[in-house]
Amino acid sequence: MRANKMLRKGVAVMLCIVISSFIIAIVPSTKIGAAPVDDSILVCENNHLGLYVNPNTAVISVLDKHSNKLWNSNPETGDSDDARLNSQIVVSFFDELRNIVTVNSYEGSVSPKTFKIKTIVKNNETTGFRVIYNFVNENHRFSIPIIVTLKSKYLEVTIDYKHIKEYGTSKVCQIDLMPLMGAGSPTDSGYLFLPDGSGGIVDFANITENNTDYDEPVYGYDGGVDVTLSQLPHREGIKMPVFGIKCGSDAIFGIITEQEALARIKASSAMNSFGYSTVYPSFSYRESDLTGIVDKGSVTRSVRLVDNTVSSENPKVCYYFLSGDEADYSGMARLYQSYLVKKFELTKNASKIFPYIEAFGLTYKKTNFFGLSFKSSIAANKFSDLLKIESNLKDLGINNTVYSLIGFSKNGYHGNSEAGYSISKKLGGQKGLDELIKKVGEKRIFYSVDLVRNYANAGKLFKGSDYISGLNNLTVVRQSGKLSTGAWNDSTKWLFRKSSSIISLNNKLTEKMQEATKIGVLYENLGSDIYSDFSDKINSDRQQLVNTYQSCVFRSQKQRQVAVDGGNIYALFNSTMLCEIPDSSSNQNIISYSVPFYTMVLHGYVTMCSKPINEEYSVEQLIRFCGENGVCPTFRITSCDNNKLKNSELSFLYNSKYEMWEDTIKKSMKCLYEVQNGLENVSILKHQYVGALSIMYYENGTVIVSNTGNETEKYEDMSVGPYDIVRID
Repeated sequence: MRANKMLRKGVAVMLCIVISSFIIAIVPSTKIGAAPVDDSILVCENNHLGLYVNPNTAVISVLDKHSNKLWNSNPETGDSDDARLNSQIVVSFFDELRNIVTVNSYEGSVSPKTFKIKTIVKNNETTGFRVIYNFVNENHRFSIPIIVTLKSKYLEVTIDYKHIKEYGTSKVCQIDLMPLMGAGSPTDSGYLFLPDGSGGIVDFANITENNTDYDEPVYGYDGGVDVTLSQLPHREGIKMPVFGIKCGSDAIFGIITEQEALARIKASSAMNSFGYSTVYPSFSYRESDLTGIVDKGSVTRSVRLVDNTVSSENPKVCYYFLSGDEADYSGMARLYQSYLVKKFELTKNASKIFPYIEAFGLTYKKTNFFGLSFKSSIAANKFSDLLKIESNLKDLGINNTVYSLIGFSKNGYHGNSEAGYSISKKLGGQKGLDELIKKVGEKRIFYSVDLVRNYANAGKLFKGSDYISGLNNLTVVRQSGKLSTGAWNDSTKWLFRKSSSIISLNNKLTEKMQEATKIGVLYENLGSDIYSDFSDKINSDRQQLVNTYQSCVFRSQKQRQVAVDGGNIYALFNSTMLCEIPDSSSNQNIISYSVPFYTMVLHGYVTMCSKPINEEYSVEQLIRFCGENGVCPTFRITSCDNNKLKNSELSFLYNSKYEMWEDTIKKSMKCLYEVQNGLENVSILKHQYVGALSIMYYENGTVIVSNTGNETEKYEDMSVGPYDIVRID
């Protein structure tokens, strides 16, 4: 939710440190494990953790009583005067010229002693403390409170957005929270865990001076900002709002539990700015964007626009402390799985592994006839084609194929979906669908709909009021370059629908489908496209859009099975199936290697489908990934000659004809059935690499070993060939 924020001027700021009624117990001189920083005061404790704070520096310390490991918000640097190493928050703000300026809490508030610390007492029991950082320099005048609370088994840290105060012309835009919590020094052994794609590891031992810092938005790039870019960066992205650090035999794991859609995950290696390896969250408070204007001299220049509204809901991060066998990315995955099971009330409900076919239907392309231009229709698949494919697959011993019908509405692929539910007569109509249902079954068919993007109106002069606007008050238009050439000319364009428009369209969809059919629904882009809307009348942020998406899924799941395309974790809410889940990290150069964190968290609780195998560089590697992780392989399938699809909206389907993939489907499913038999509802306990071997341990004792390399490897007394998968019961 956003709320208007009035800037108040001339307000006096009290410059003091309040420690009254704070001291509960002074840390004794005798060390218990690692001693808290000098002058730290015990605020509160329980059977698992002890919370300390240094009243002179605001350094936060947490003692894990199980391992005697002390975790500090800032490294013990002796007499170091590096303000960055002594800061608990870093604030980015706009000055009066709309330049983005950064200030840290140490030099802006702690060093000049303009911060306050107050204990929090609930039911006569101290539960934590509140720190108010007052920044009073003439160039930056604002105050930012954070709330630190000790829970039974974790530390909860909240940025109190509701009580941020801005004085003068400074406008806060971004806040980095505890950027050095648990940071690893150059001499430590361990790694950073990044939630990048399937999961990425930054190994302290492999860090080089060429490593670039990591800075990615949770749930992907915001489609409502960076409007001067035609195409947003495309990476694996962050699907889960988590992060972690392993140091020696201990680890810390963070979960962003509130306002995660406004967060970014940042990481830096020890060879870069801090001199420490660290990963931490950063939160947006106020958005901005660049727009181009033409001055009197006909010169185009960029101008920064700053949002007049701010986020008013508080971001919250929970820090968990792990030790021993739990202190690795496998332990982090198990912890996050437990968190999600409780949050979404999950039960073991995954399907036996199956081939997932994305069947494309109707498309159009421009055709010239004696100088006249008109649109001709092309059927990539008709229902009669899918009936033949189903019969063929059953002859091959594959009896549980699942189909999504993409572009089977009367308006075809990328056609206007305002009508909700419809079936094209050119593909066989409702009668053709009924025949497919009779042969396949309702539970193995999904009708695909895109509530998020509108392609039909993107090229129109008057686009209507159902679509989001940028800070420049113009309707946001996005486009993608052509897959084959990267060219922008005639490439696909689209608009993003407003939250209210998505809800209205979903209501129409569910009403029509309730009357017509019981097949499932696949929501395209619902699990990947997250954006802000800066329209004058209804200004909404990314977190509100997450809530909108979840309400759409909740309504549909009352009637039928629901699949969501994209893989962002909010899509788990009431979904039967998640599609296009990540199989690797983005391999940014700070990342040492990828890990299957995503699938470790979700295996057994929801059916997962891979990216389209016929669009991947290495088919063998993706099949190996599916077998190891219990992920259903996805195939994009057409029945017509691919040459017919040139210059149409389906021109990207250049190797999708069923006959090309029949043998691959047959061989891969034979392997996957054998490897994953009976494991669909079994959780994964642990994963590790031994050389080129990737080893997955299931909770029932089954071990799956796969070879990621191109040479034969040994596992115990067995030989595992390149890309082979071996199951050991």
